[in-house]
Amino acid sequence: MKGLKRIVCLLMAITLLLTSSLSLMAEEVKTEKKEIKKVLFIGNSFTYYNTVCNVVQGLAKRNGHDIEVKAATNGGKSLEYNSSAANVVSAIKEGGFDVVVLQDIVSTFDADKLQRGADKIIPIVKEYNPNAQIVFYEPWPKKYVIKNPNSRLPYFTDNYIKTANKVGAKLAPAGEAYYDIYVNYGKDYYCKDSLHPQPLGTFTSAATIYFTIFDEDELKPFEESEQKTLDDLILNNVAYAQEGILKSYPLNDLNLIYALGYKYSKAVVKAVAGEGKYVSIGTYVEKEETKPVKVKKIKITKATKKKNVIKVSFKKIKDITGVNIKVAKKKIFSKKYVIYNKSIKGKKTKLTIKSNKFKKYKSKKLFVKLQAYVVKNGKKTKGKWSKIKKVK
Repeated sequence: MKGLKRIVCLLMAITLLLTSSLSLMAEEVKTEKKEIKKVLFIGNSFTYYNTVCNVVQGLAKRNGHDIEVKAATNGGKSLEYNSSAANVVSAIKEGGFDVVVLQDIVSTFDADKLQRGADKIIPIVKEYNPNAQIVFYEPWPKKYVIKNPNSRLPYFTDNYIKTANKVGAKLAPAGEAYYDIYVNYGKDYYCKDSLHPQPLGTFTSAATIYFTIFDEDELKPFEESEQKTLDDLILNNVAYAQEGILKSYPLNDLNLIYALGYKYSKAVVKAVAGEGKYVSIGTYVEKEETKPVKVKKIKITKATKKKNVIKVSFKKIKDITGVNIKVAKKKIFSKKYVIYNKSIKGKKTKLTIKSNKFKKYKSKKLFVKLQAYVVKNGKKTKGKWSKIKKVK
């Protein structure tokens, strides 16, 4: 009887252990991230210029992701237009897409139209691709409205963030990366129309989109051995652009673009999730006007000497940091004749100068002059020297 009880207890323990193990395995399967296989790009010329989808595919392959890409585009059209365009709807209905990248118009970009476009197209995407992750691809403004103080970029970024947050999408802020490259690094990847991207402009978009889709990937800089592969990836996908086509692209430039794509894809994540605020790199910060500092000339009223002490009085000057003092044995004040040279901080109107050098000039003449100075924002500004005053 006792043996039977032991067997029953052992079987119950084994059953409990197996149940626990199976539960853990099921939980692991449940939490495992779905593999991305198919990506659909919907947009206009900013999507088909230099075939951005293929460049994203090449970057993905470089990092071990084997994905299939497809693009459905209409030049010069908005996201709202594309929500009912036959070629776009047909592509969506193919189904099986894990990610759908959406890009709105640039020239006439409007926040309300972006939201309307999103509200119209996303339900169609979800109907035929229920598990698809939506990614917004934010381009950049025209050349004449990208830089401060009249940059349109903050309007683009703020409203792409707002819309992405509202619909539960991710955001690839290519416009932010492009601004940084153009304004802060001085690299102009605009075509002659001051709107569309040269090949490296498209590479900027691709890098940002790539790191937004594959948000768990780390930044691995390109190596010299990859130069030909990268050149082929860019050059084999050049479309419509006539400028910026080189035989080979500097690896330093490619790594800079790649790093900025990574940086800005991460920078907007919290704001998109509604957990913080992102301030666009194009936001204009008005600098405090730095008016030239004017320092008044000191007017000495009295200078007297007794033994080794000279006392100097002068009229009060407001807002000075201190006074420079020179005493000389002749009016010339050349280096040869100056016997005392010192700077004193403070806004005093009476100075007491002590020096043993003054003793031997008991019966001789000495001369003094003063100069006010102001220190502001770490910069020292000096006024004119006062008139030379004879010490009595």
